[in-house]
Amino acid sequence: MDEADNKRNLEPVQRTIRAGSGNVLLFSWNDFVETICEGSCCFICGRPPNETKFNEEHIIPNWVFRNFDLHKRQVTLSNGHKHQYSTYTVPCCEACNSEMAQFLENTMSGLFSRGADAIQNYIVREGCLVPFTWLALIFLKLHLKDRRLRLHLDPRKGNEPISAGYTWVHMHHLHAVARAFHVPSTILPEAFGSMFVFPIIAEGTKDSFDIVSFTDAQTLYLRLGKTGIVAVFDDACAVLNRVRWLAEKIDGPVSWLQAREIAVHFAMANLDLENRPLFWTIANKQNGSVVIGAQVIRCLGSASSTGRVLGNSWLAPFRHSRGCLDTSRKWHIRCWPLATCPSCWIVRATSFETTSPWIFQLELTHRLTGG
Repeated sequence: MDEADNKRNLEPVQRTIRAGSGNVLLFSWNDFVETICEGSCCFICGRPPNETKFNEEHIIPNWVFRNFDLHKRQVTLSNGHKHQYSTYTVPCCEACNSEMAQFLENTMSGLFSRGADAIQNYIVREGCLVPFTWLALIFLKLHLKDRRLRLHLDPRKGNEPISAGYTWVHMHHLHAVARAFHVPSTILPEAFGSMFVFPIIAEGTKDSFDIVSFTDAQTLYLRLGKTGIVAVFDDACAVLNRVRWLAEKIDGPVSWLQAREIAVHFAMANLDLENRPLFWTIANKQNGSVVIGAQVIRCLGSASSTGRVLGNSWLAPFRHSRGCLDTSRKWHIRCWPLATCPSCWIVRATSFETTSPWIFQLELTHRLTGG
């Protein structure tokens, strides 16, 4: 394992485990990378195209296309290039595609049509498995598609894909959770990540659809109409505890820009965690089921587990090219998108005890809007 794997508290899965029927219960690290991330197999069941019928799975679900009239519009990728929404797909076998529609899409389309309160009430009543799994699948598909898209349109600059810098094994747990609808699974509460649903006001932008992902922070923000939702996939809910002060202050709809700022805070809080959870999966080959859980270390986060990241507040130290911010000082934090680079946000940290602010960029690996 490299240093990044140690920081994320990862232990390699040495072999793929199959049920008696031959269905994969848990992919090994190598098989996950070679067949799912870099191969041509179905990203759910792992079957190759020569064994079963395939079709194209839309990264953004088809019902979202219809409701927000996205079929003829373009997405802006992390490399700045544009891609047609209608062809923004990844290969998937027909059986798994139908299974996703039955267990996830039908439920989520109905919930979003009724707004943020309906999603929150559903989570309280039924748990977070369906919305969390649905968001994890979108995050996974976004990155799997990047392997099939070139980083540079000009071949003289190289032929590597957008995903050339991705560390696929960091998404192994996310993949295990995302395919929980396919394998009989028990997901323990600590194996889920932070998820926050909030209302958004319609004024201020002509677009009612927005999606942003942060690869290293494993964070996804999605806006559909007047509902926003942000999820972190590898934090065992530690991020939500750290930004609870912010969530509790939101007592009404926020603007589209404030919604993105909320997503930035979730992503940065996750990047700042030190004692990360250790996720595990137990597979039962006899009954073909899995249990997914996590070993959660008590003190998640560096320096101050209640460090605030907005306004005149105490700030937990964020790691970036300029090192760490000193938590013994009081900082004023502002975030805004960089006009010259839509994949970056500017973070300005100003101390009341010093004259020069710290200014650094936070990269958004996907920024997909309806424009």
